Amino acid sequence: MKRSIRARYTLIIVGVLVAVLAAVFLFVNFGLESFIANSKVRRIESTIDVIENAVEDGFSETTSFGLMKIASQNNFGISIYHKNEGFYTKAFSTNFNPETIEKRFVSFISSEGFEVEEIFEQEDEYVIYRIFDNRMNGQQIECMGSDGDYYYVITTSMAGITDSVQTVSLFLLFAIVIGAVVAAVIVYVVCRKITKPVVALAVQSEKISNLDFSGRYAGKSFDEIGILGTNINKMSDHLKQTIDELKEANTKLEADIAEKETINRAQREFLGNVSHELKTPIALIQGYAEGLRDGIADDPENARFYTDVIVDEANRMNTIVKRLLNLDEIESGRIEPVLEDFDLVAVIKGVVSSSQGLSKDKKTKIKLIVPEKLIVKADGFMIEQALINYFNNACNHVSDDGTIVVTAKENGENGAYVSVFNTGKQIPQEDMDRLWEKFYKVDKAHTRSYGGSGIGLSVVKTIIDAHHGRVGVENAEDGVVFSFTI
Repeated sequence: MKRSIRARYTLIIVGVLVAVLAAVFLFVNFGLESFIANSKVRRIESTIDVIENAVEDGFSETTSFGLMKIASQNNFGISIYHKNEGFYTKAFSTNFNPETIEKRFVSFISSEGFEVEEIFEQEDEYVIYRIFDNRMNGQQIECMGSDGDYYYVITTSMAGITDSVQTVSLFLLFAIVIGAVVAAVIVYVVCRKITKPVVALAVQSEKISNLDFSGRYAGKSFDEIGILGTNINKMSDHLKQTIDELKEANTKLEADIAEKETINRAQREFLGNVSHELKTPIALIQGYAEGLRDGIADDPENARFYTDVIVDEANRMNTIVKRLLNLDEIESGRIEPVLEDFDLVAVIKGVVSSSQGLSKDKKTKIKLIVPEKLIVKADGFMIEQALINYFNNACNHVSDDGTIVVTAKENGENGAYVSVFNTGKQIPQEDMDRLWEKFYKVDKAHTRSYGGSGIGLSVVKTIIDAHHGRVGVENAEDGVVFSFTI
């Protein structure tokens, strides 16, 4: 059966209190009378000394007054007899019942004896005993003794004491019952106040066990419970911090695992794409080379056609491999941008001039919206490669009799914004994010027609990322805009 600490403390304290009161009751009921009797015996013994002094003093007024005072204070009856020539005369008496006392005195001096219940002290000069007095209907403590020719009797009643002990015992019994009830209420209230912070700590610890760290111990005491509460608060904070760190580490680990899986998947895709891209030119080279070997090209014109195909496909393979190597070196960090100041406008004009031949068949209009001069701090060679890829991509996808617009402008200190627009077919929205992946092609048939490998935009993104810039692509009203910032 589960009991709260409050109930246990209440039961323990009330139980201890009741046990103490019960012990007091037993002492009063069975020991108080004996204690009082022994106390009276001690007083009787001290009274004997006073009697001996009074005998020596001849019962002067002073000693007689002293005996009267002792008798009054202790409820003693004192009788002193003087023996003279075989006769006993009363020399001093305070007894209220002299006849009974004298009878027992006569029995005592005649050595006839009488029945006693208990002897407390017995010396050569006196004996102190307990006796039941029929006339008083109660117990008496008496002392019979002698001092030379003087004999004395000291008596005191135990009847009142016995009644008092019984009364006190009954009173204590009621007091124990009432006290136990009152004590139970008081102790419960006190224990409730004392155990309130303990209960609060128990609630908080249960929350902590359920990984709920919102609870706080709000007690302000500086005792052991206050110290415990403070330590639990600290433990809660440390556990929360540790668990948060573990969660963060776990999240990072999951992200690392996901990234590794992505890299592995990308590597598999990369190998598959490389194999696919190289498979066609290798097959063409092999086929036309076998044709030449077998003499299929029997005239110089056919032979030249065969050799031109082999050279074109070999160049295409070489371009793919070079771009892949260049891309891999930049991504792996083996090649880092060499930052230097150069005129971006001059580079743009050079790229447009050298690549303009790609668009002649389409009668493409090329417009430059650039300042007279734009100095940037970047790797000139890499930026030129990025511009070549953007411009070639625009030339390959521009519509017939279309337009290509190259724009450049300042973007912060030593920075620039560059965009390349071409009229033509827009890019589906679902393909936007994948344009920067290696070998990804939106229109594979069109890409194949001009010999595209799907690597150019990946090269641009890698170069711009190395410059901590940003690439972008969006559909315009009648075409597509590719851009980057450095």
